[in-house]
Amino acid sequence: MLLILISWCYILFTTLNLGFAFDKIAKLKANNFIILVFLGLFSATLLASIWAFFGRINYEFQLLLLLSNGFVSFKYKSEILNLYKTFLGQIAALSKTLKFFLVIVATLILAQSTAVPYFIDNETYYIQTIKWLNEYGFVKGLANLHIFLGQTSGWHIAQSAFNYSFLYPNFNDLNGFCLLFINLFAVLKLNAFKTEKHQKALFIGVLPLANILFFQFISAPSPDLAVYILALFLFYYFLKYFYNITAEVYNLIVVLVLFIIYCKITAFPIALLPIILLFLNFKKLKIKISGLLSLIVLLLFVSKNIILTGYPLFPSLYLKNYIPLDYSLPTEIHHFWFNPAKLYDVTVSSVEFHQLNNFHIFTKWLFYSNLDSLFNSLTISLSLIIPIFLWLYKYKLSYWVLYFAMIVQLLLLFLSSPQYRFILHFVLLFGLLLFSHFIKNEKTILFFLYASLIPIAFTLFCPIQSSTSIAFANQPLELENIIFPCKNSNVSSAHIHSKVGNLSYYTPNKKTYIWVTGNGDLPCVNTKQLEYLKKKLGYIPQQRTTNVKEGFYSMPILKK
Repeated sequence: MLLILISWCYILFTTLNLGFAFDKIAKLKANNFIILVFLGLFSATLLASIWAFFGRINYEFQLLLLLSNGFVSFKYKSEILNLYKTFLGQIAALSKTLKFFLVIVATLILAQSTAVPYFIDNETYYIQTIKWLNEYGFVKGLANLHIFLGQTSGWHIAQSAFNYSFLYPNFNDLNGFCLLFINLFAVLKLNAFKTEKHQKALFIGVLPLANILFFQFISAPSPDLAVYILALFLFYYFLKYFYNITAEVYNLIVVLVLFIIYCKITAFPIALLPIILLFLNFKKLKIKISGLLSLIVLLLFVSKNIILTGYPLFPSLYLKNYIPLDYSLPTEIHHFWFNPAKLYDVTVSSVEFHQLNNFHIFTKWLFYSNLDSLFNSLTISLSLIIPIFLWLYKYKLSYWVLYFAMIVQLLLLFLSSPQYRFILHFVLLFGLLLFSHFIKNEKTILFFLYASLIPIAFTLFCPIQSSTSIAFANQPLELENIIFPCKNSNVSSAHIHSKVGNLSYYTPNKKTYIWVTGNGDLPCVNTKQLEYLKKKLGYIPQQRTTNVKEGFYSMPILKK
């Protein structure tokens, strides 16, 4: 816990400096301490993305951040110190009850960040994605080794910039850092509600009620949590300034949207919000800054995809044929992973997908498993209840726009992969809105906030595993974890050196789940996966040269 806390202090120092500089350059006038921290994360992500085209995100990149810190701190010392003083003064002004709540939440977040991850995607590609970035940067055709690596998220790029792998191997805790700061933001807004009495302040103020859900994502660098946190910031600013939008706030909203989409492309319906704002306020909004930022992020997204997969808009096939590359992912492999039946396989088998009608598929999705069914049912219920609620209580256009974006996201969900986590940011928005509409009494809210800490503390020692989880070893926190965090992987298998063709790689033992790689040395891929895809699709990954940095391609073989 102590080592993570120290790393967070340095991350705070760096992101605030970068956020302050970014705010000056983009002229956003975002005076909020916490928003500046997230602007710093965004700017660090862009810098790291550019860096990764030319080299690894390692100590060399940290030297760049260190120089940037020194320059900004020296040039704007008094202004930055005032930001710290104001922020600490806001926390000092909180009631003892809210201060105590923050102390408990911060301790629980630190403890959960220290714990071993219980998230299947962490073992299949999160760890390996970040490791490739730390040791090589972007590698040509990396998706040929493991297609999940082609999905390299902006959030994993951000994590690679702040895990200090050259100093210590067990830092992957950016999610905990961000969850702590949105909790701080929420508590400050809840405190402000006492005097302001604004619905928006209360809606974001009761956000800690969702911590029980957020905590399941903390110990792994999941982009999903980043989307939820950034989206809730976005919703707050969208609702607060919808009717008095300024160019500065609009550009801030665009930055949040760009960050969300760069972290998770499946969240792109959220781009409807700045588009609608621009349509309604075209004459008074200046879009040079937001347009330039959008172009930069688009170029980074496309360039990253071309390097990793050969597909400019991966996972989409659009424009693929315009950029023929020797390391492009074969369409057969792409279709295996992204055909409709495969995308629905968390709910129904491939055979069932082709045999059942849409209604029966929907029914199986709705009642798939205990946890999934709960959130699936909640999503459908909210989509039906919210328009009635908004109409009955005469909510303004801004809320209807958010509801419209939710429906678009829901349609995308059914057209792609129907996993509730892809729409959870909207579920959280309207769930918190309903709660804050009917419960406004301060003592009642505090009761619920403190009561929510009980299941959080329980799940810290008994984590909730989703239906997609594999069997993990139970590794409770120990005394040494007060200082040292647990390792980043829950896979206990030793990694074995192996070879196929000219590909020299490391693999977990054959008892490990087929798609799992864990924290093996690079290149790392599961032999069971190689054998399965070789037999099913007729391809094996190969190195383009003897230098791993030069990347990989898929070599066709004759099926026996």
